[in-house]
Amino acid sequence: MQKTYPPTVCSVRSLSCLPDPQDVLKPLDPDVRAALAAQIARDGPCEPLIVWKSRKLVVDGLERLSIYWEMGIKTCPVIYRSFADLDVARRWRIAHNVNRRQLNPWCRAVAAIELVYADWRKRDKGRNGEGEKIDEVVALSHVSKPGRTSIANIASARPAPGQTSD
Repeated sequence: MQKTYPPTVCSVRSLSCLPDPQDVLKPLDPDVRAALAAQIARDGPCEPLIVWKSRKLVVDGLERLSIYWEMGIKTCPVIYRSFADLDVARRWRIAHNVNRRQLNPWCRAVAAIELVYADWRKRDKGRNGEGEKIDEVVALSHVSKPGRTSIANIASARPAPGQTSD
């Protein structure tokens, strides 16, 4: 069960980024990042980072953390949360960022598939009977019909949990 703690202040140096080798969220555009850096330089760190309490990993706010490091900011506001495991933290991050980023429909669909696939891993289910779920999630991302076919092909190429790919 996830628990959220009251906002607090934390040392920026004590924080690390959530490891995510299959990151589906692209970094901010350089112009957007520069505007964010200018805002932070003007106002200081205002928006709390979301941090996995027991591991001191930033789950949401990676761009802000990077800017804090670059600017030499010593402390920042954080909201600690607890997560059961890395998969849960990763799914939370994708779900809470997919609509905030300048993502095109294709990237949103890939993120949606990552959420569904993580759910499959979590429940340790195979692909049987899950095709409708992919179609439903991809439809929500407003991807064209040819794009949906491509995404479905990508998703079906992934091995089900417990299976290996050749």
